[in-house]
Amino acid sequence: MVRQYQHYTHEERLSYLKEFDESGQSVRAFCGNRELNQWTLGKWVKARRNRTGIFRQEEPGGHTLHMQTKTISIIVESKGDYIGGLKGNQGKATEFSQTLFTEENCEKLKIIDGCYHMTSEISHNQLEQRSFYLYPLTSSEKNGLFSEWKKVYAVVCMVKTMIHNVTGKAVQETRYYLTSLKDITDAAHCIRSHWNIENSLHWNLDTTFGEDNMSLSDRNAALNQSILNKACLSLYKKMSDLIGGTQKISKKRLRKIFGWNFNDAMSQALTLMDPPTFAKSVEIIPKKIM
Repeated sequence: MVRQYQHYTHEERLSYLKEFDESGQSVRAFCGNRELNQWTLGKWVKARRNRTGIFRQEEPGGHTLHMQTKTISIIVESKGDYIGGLKGNQGKATEFSQTLFTEENCEKLKIIDGCYHMTSEISHNQLEQRSFYLYPLTSSEKNGLFSEWKKVYAVVCMVKTMIHNVTGKAVQETRYYLTSLKDITDAAHCIRSHWNIENSLHWNLDTTFGEDNMSLSDRNAALNQSILNKACLSLYKKMSDLIGGTQKISKKRLRKIFGWNFNDAMSQALTLMDPPTFAKSVEIIPKKIM
């Protein structure tokens, strides 16, 4: 009898994940000879990747790119700048940030030039206000608690307040970042740009194609699938604008339309777009091989 998800201990989950990583198999193949449910293993893999649930407080491993010192070293050696989120698994660095950005200290940072920036916009039927605070680290802090992060300059705090236009309900979120940037406006722009990419690309790829649930162990196969998904997503975006008018058709529905009758859907796409527009909508620029 297959055990339920909640009946595994944390140590058992980590042991299974380590064995799964070393096997190089797909989720289905790995679970085939074991009394382990595919859904259970897939849930653990997704939770570990997103740093949620039981893996929220786990020490960062090789699969996590957020604020890894090796990644930062490569960026610095390439004469670049970086900004990355501090999460619960950064331990003392996160605790330092939480105690640093008190209400009193934030008020002091507001009057210092280059240490405060605020944006306001209406989105999803709610008012969204973001306040960014930049605290330049002292030499002792750089050489002490943050010595592993090369070229680190400051800690950034973003306070996001969302007020619903109808109900008036207010929700507040606070996030912390480490950065080598010296200007709060640049830092705020990079933070917003990151979430724009997440919302416009990764979220769409997951909701339309279920990328988070894909289990491809072969790297070439995973790369090919990713290229095809992005090309199709680009085509769906273009067709959604052309077909729907003011009432856009969802990308998930367009994918179903292509699946139901591919020939008719492709004929409609070619009718709505001239050849150069169609080619541009599905163009994927290949990475240059060094």
